[in-house]
Amino acid sequence: MSAEFAAQHGAEVNEYGGMYMRGKAYDILVKLRVVDEYKAEAEKLGGKRQPNMNKIAKKLKVSPPFVQKIQKKLFANDGHVLFPEQIRQLADRPRGPGAYTLTDFDSFILYRLYVEQPYRLLKSYKEWLLYFTGTKVSKSTIAAFLNKGFPHKGTLVRPNLVPYDKYTLRNQIRAYEFMNVLRTLNPFRIVFGDEKSIKGEEFWSKKVRRDPITGEVPANKTGSDFRNTYSVTGLCSMNEEKQVPVLFRIHQHSNDAAEFFQTVRDAVDQGYLEEYDVLVLDNATIHSKEMARWL
Repeated sequence: MSAEFAAQHGAEVNEYGGMYMRGKAYDILVKLRVVDEYKAEAEKLGGKRQPNMNKIAKKLKVSPPFVQKIQKKLFANDGHVLFPEQIRQLADRPRGPGAYTLTDFDSFILYRLYVEQPYRLLKSYKEWLLYFTGTKVSKSTIAAFLNKGFPHKGTLVRPNLVPYDKYTLRNQIRAYEFMNVLRTLNPFRIVFGDEKSIKGEEFWSKKVRRDPITGEVPANKTGSDFRNTYSVTGLCSMNEEKQVPVLFRIHQHSNDAAEFFQTVRDAVDQGYLEEYDVLVLDNATIHSKEMARWL
């Protein structure tokens, strides 16, 4: 095995021409071949002396220290070499993410830090944990704790964006009145229409971490005024007889009355909006009276 070829694959070559990856353990099959060769040599010697480590290493193209390591494991495990999972199970030590460094109180502090700011960076967890408890850990330990220490993975995801004005008393009253009107309508005749700037969230691009206990994605409250490059206008219905559940147009100019009017005209021309359908819109000025009269 040439050193140049091995280097091309991120590997190195030992003194006997065997290829290995620095910092990584040999495959279990390599270990079993060493065990088989060691036992064969021991049987030839009839117990008079130990097998020659260098001879076995040279034949199998591994290092002599590796053969010595396998020999010690054979003596310690009644002539057997254990699989990595067996070694971990038999180890008399705590298991789990951050088990060597994080106490229950550390875990509590980390989760409280998450609840306080779901979009918090790993560096922030590390610094505040050190400040509150004196425990110093790596960012990878904190990431493992959030991703593996709970029923759900606490991975970073895009947040739910909730404009501030959604929860004013006035809007709550109007929502109640709106629901009372909807109860009087055939749900399969209702078509909802709206428009949105579809890149507005980039002005609030922070991701949030999924709650590792509940699995829910927290909401970030943002301003309701999004200024964007692209826009979408669309209609949606739960009527399965329509050709598509959602009819939409994506365009590069801003949403205005003419643009939304065109979306509605297209919906009528394509048969998406039919006679006796109820078009539900909000009070945006672009949902013009002219369009209503045309309908």
